[in-house]
Amino acid sequence: MKKIPQIFYRVTTQVVYFVVVPLLFLSFELLYRPAPSMEMFSTGSIGYAFNIIMLMLIMAAVMAISRMLVFILRHHLQLNWIFFALWTLGELLLTAMFAGLYLTLMSHGHYAYFSAAGHSFLYLLMANVYPLTIITLLYERYWVSIQTTESTEQLIRLTDSAGKLKVVVTAENLLYVEAKENYVKIAYTEADRVAEYILHNTMKGVEPIMNKHGIVRCQRSYYVNPRRVAVLRKDKDGVIVAQLDLDKAPTIPVSPKYYDNLAMLL
Repeated sequence: MKKIPQIFYRVTTQVVYFVVVPLLFLSFELLYRPAPSMEMFSTGSIGYAFNIIMLMLIMAAVMAISRMLVFILRHHLQLNWIFFALWTLGELLLTAMFAGLYLTLMSHGHYAYFSAAGHSFLYLLMANVYPLTIITLLYERYWVSIQTTESTEQLIRLTDSAGKLKVVVTAENLLYVEAKENYVKIAYTEADRVAEYILHNTMKGVEPIMNKHGIVRCQRSYYVNPRRVAVLRKDKDGVIVAQLDLDKAPTIPVSPKYYDNLAMLL
């Protein structure tokens, strides 16, 4: 199953989800006042509008905590679309559990908790399925357009020591560059696997093009693409390594001299 794009881990994306979705839910409920929802949430002495606002605030709080967790754990989470959908359903379920408790208390026991929570989940699902789907599709389309633009504009053109063009790779697909005596090994992705090209050049010779495209030095013999680093960690020997976001890709050693600079870019 395809993993979700990196844009879904950005903090601005999380803010859009936990602000826009609850506001759209509130607008829908107050404008259209669907009959089943009116019957369920017109409880207590305060009335429908207040209860819907409270439900919206509960949803916003749950989604804010959940989405900030996604952002904090972005280097460890590798969600595919199924898990992303389940995560979103989990947010609605948790909101419904708190909403059920609220409705039970406000109705002074008129609604049994599990009945109130179940009905709340059903209404939340029906009211939010379209906003959630639309926002997700818009972000996915936006990411595709960004990737398409970057693929055409951010091409890394690597030449040999004689200045002859030998390989062209997108900045997004480049994984790392490793020194090999009078050669450098260019490692990049091709059809979700690691491919390599041996270029007759030196680390100093490719340094300007690496700097231009944000490929940074992480060790005397390595450049690494920070956009492809999933996590920095210590291996069993206590050496700091960069773990890449591609299965079967090797770990890249990181020297203390370059650690802080690389960590700031993640």
